[in-house]
Amino acid sequence: MDSPLQVTFLGFTHTPDLDGLIRTSAFALEADAGNHLTSCHVFVECAHQHHSEKPVFHARINLELPGGVLAVNREHHAQHSHEDAFIAVRDAFDAASRQITDWKRRRNGDA
Repeated sequence: MDSPLQVTFLGFTHTPDLDGLIRTSAFALEADAGNHLTSCHVFVECAHQHHSEKPVFHARINLELPGGVLAVNREHHAQHSHEDAFIAVRDAFDAASRQITDWKRRRNGDA
């Protein structure tokens, strides 16, 4: 990556394990992109809906690759909200991996 990985946590105190999951997943994305990933910014947010409700976590990932930006936004859909930050992060990286696969296909003229 040309730029260092950026990670932003909003609304909660993160754990070293969550930070490690993000860093490991970002490293895997970079390898999946054939080392063409130029930057990666991960946002993990805890949204407290109401006082009586459990907090929910959302994850977003912005990736820069040659020819454009890929954005994974898993926050605005109820099915992508999780009570566990690890699941929110995992799902966002899974979506990012699928987008990188599509990017590689387009780049190779397969799509």
